[in-house]
Amino acid sequence: MALLLAALGAQPSVASPHLSNGVAQLSQAPRIWLVNDFLDKAEVSYLRGLADATQFGSCENQRVLNNGKACAQLKISSSTPVLDRLAKLWHVDTSHVESLAAVRYSPGSSPSAAHVDHYSDGTPADMTIVLYLTDAAPEEAGHTNFPYAGAAPLSVAPKAGSLLAWMNVDEATGEENPMAKHSVGATPADAPHDRVILQFSITLRPQLKRSCPPL
Repeated sequence: MALLLAALGAQPSVASPHLSNGVAQLSQAPRIWLVNDFLDKAEVSYLRGLADATQFGSCENQRVLNNGKACAQLKISSSTPVLDRLAKLWHVDTSHVESLAAVRYSPGSSPSAAHVDHYSDGTPADMTIVLYLTDAAPEEAGHTNFPYAGAAPLSVAPKAGSLLAWMNVDEATGEENPMAKHSVGATPADAPHDRVILQFSITLRPQLKRSCPPL
């Protein structure tokens, strides 16, 4: 079950982060942001250590079959600097966060089909945030792909410490935005290590506090 962060306001909109210090907006429709080096090396190492010490299992309510994909919850303190930076960057409340949803892609894992992240009741998640804990070279697979965002398909290569965030819904209506469909590329069978990400959803409307398993 992914994280739920409630912010004030009836509309599913989030404050734009300052486009500095490694923050780049990759798309306007839907809004997609990439924050390079959001995590420092020590934080990546700490979170990787938590992941390595955690038992992974099947992903809850996984709608897209993906051999080699497993999920887990990483216990984390609400006072962790990572959460504090998230709160300040997007002006959301992280005070009640107790865990992070981790997804592990083993070498040879198959790609996922393009989809929009949803809560367990089928409602589209307002916003998704991904923290990369492992690298993949630009020429390798395992990227996060947005085939319908902007004027051309968008592909983001995993880089340890980077943060990728996007809106899943139309910010004027709250309806699912088909342009937010995204997929995860396959992990090559000869990849030197598992690919590990932390993924969670932000609920920007208090009336939509629902669970959202990582997909």
